[in-house]
Amino acid sequence: MLGSYNINVAPSKLPQKVATAFGEIFSNMVGAEYTPIAYLGDKVVSGVNHAILATQTMITGTDVHNVVLVVLNEKDDKFSLVEITTLLSDSGRMGGLQVAPTINIPEEAMTVFNNTLAGFVGSKVTPFALLATQVVNGFKYVFACESTAVLSPEAMRTSNYNQVVLVSVYSNYDKIEFNTVIEGVPAQGALGAPLGEWP
Repeated sequence: MLGSYNINVAPSKLPQKVATAFGEIFSNMVGAEYTPIAYLGDKVVSGVNHAILATQTMITGTDVHNVVLVVLNEKDDKFSLVEITTLLSDSGRMGGLQVAPTINIPEEAMTVFNNTLAGFVGSKVTPFALLATQVVNGFKYVFACESTAVLSPEAMRTSNYNQVVLVSVYSNYDKIEFNTVIEGVPAQGALGAPLGEWP
């Protein structure tokens, strides 16, 4: 889901009224449990939409974990569920993607992240959660990150807004993949160039 959000990432912490509404809305869900990973931000629509990154655990006998974007709408002090969008799905098999979100990012994963992004310019990319791993010619790590545009007078085109992105990095440092979760309010006077796969 894309849109102009006021990005205000808060891992493991939702604003109190959003936390209360999240608990009430999902307490009656059948077949899945939802656990917030991070509050991402809000935008004014008809009321206010709140974006939340969450773990979805499907209750199927063998629990299957997904990472989802939950959007709640607040209007006249009442909350309603707008949508649930799946961002990552646990493969449920050996060698596939293993979804196990944590905000306590292991040192070895951070080392791979930092080494892979050492040559990345144009944005400051800050991880706030490790969402999934996969064994593929080494390790693949999928992070939830806040990406902030770094503007310079020399830049012809630059990312013109803050974003929350999923960033996949590989332990052999050969590539990095970006997938946008939400886009923030545009920076003043910037030209847009969305993030993609690098190099």
